[in-house]
Amino acid sequence: MKKIISVILIAVVSTLLCGCGGENAKSDRRYMVSSLGFSTDGALINVFAEIIIVNSEDPETSPETKVFAASAPTISGALDKIGSSLERPMLLNHCAVIAIGEKMTPLWLGKICDYCFHENRITMSAYMISVEDPYKLLSEKSRSSAAKGYDIMGMIEQQSERTGLSYNSRYFEVEARREAGKKIFTLPHFICGEEGASVDGLSVFKDDRLITDLSNDDSGCYAVITGEFEKGTLRFGAEEYRLQSRKVDYLYSDTDENKIILKLRLSGENFDDKACKRLEDGLESLYDRLKSEVGNDAFGFYDILSLKYSEFEDKYRSEYDNFFGSADFIAECRS
Repeated sequence: MKKIISVILIAVVSTLLCGCGGENAKSDRRYMVSSLGFSTDGALINVFAEIIIVNSEDPETSPETKVFAASAPTISGALDKIGSSLERPMLLNHCAVIAIGEKMTPLWLGKICDYCFHENRITMSAYMISVEDPYKLLSEKSRSSAAKGYDIMGMIEQQSERTGLSYNSRYFEVEARREAGKKIFTLPHFICGEEGASVDGLSVFKDDRLITDLSNDDSGCYAVITGEFEKGTLRFGAEEYRLQSRKVDYLYSDTDENKIILKLRLSGENFDDKACKRLEDGLESLYDRLKSEVGNDAFGFYDILSLKYSEFEDKYRSEYDNFFGSADFIAECRS
């Protein structure tokens, strides 16, 4: 609990410090780290730092970015290797993105989160993302800003505004969930295609391990189920429905048969009975598919139901996998 409170406080302070001046503002125009990436082969951690280099001797020269890489048994050791090749210290307080490689182990992911918490130069509002190859992503040439990290940040915010999906993947949000004992969290999933990087849905993590990637369309349904979708556009193939508001309730039954029940009250453009039925089918189909592919709960229903029903937590603290394994999912949508 103390760490959760600290995470929130540091996030607020980090935001306030973004506009600070004085000596720090002067040195911020040197080697600013705009994004960090991490991957691992198990024994070593690979660290990638995208650095904005400003020529202070010639203000007319445009800033350039370069990605530096190093491997070591510790995160600080890898960053020390990178720092030893630079003429000036790295400044981490403008880091916008923390990119996690898809093969990251739970042990190393925990160490990354701990490092970012204790390294108070890293802003707690940096976005965490998932990508197959962090180095390839960060090495792409920036198309619209000073660095790829800032491009990525803008892409996440634009995608959220366009689709209505709340990514909730800033470091302090992810860390608050982990410290509260929540098993499930999601990160924006990025891919590197021929036309450059793009947001390609969500990566779902359970117990700090990547368990599945979801397409943009599936991410909308997933977010409706987990309560992270407030309003926006839901897509089912060629069909689109604009959701303006929703009320959600979660119930369960373990009398005759185990059931998890999601009740939705929806309003928005084209949300008639046909649309509600289409959404019900889509939500139940995604539940069945992920349950089959992942083999366990990829939605965090235990956290949701335990928060609402104290008796559920008491009853299924050690038996939840058995409950979920035999539970049907029912979505009830009304406009």
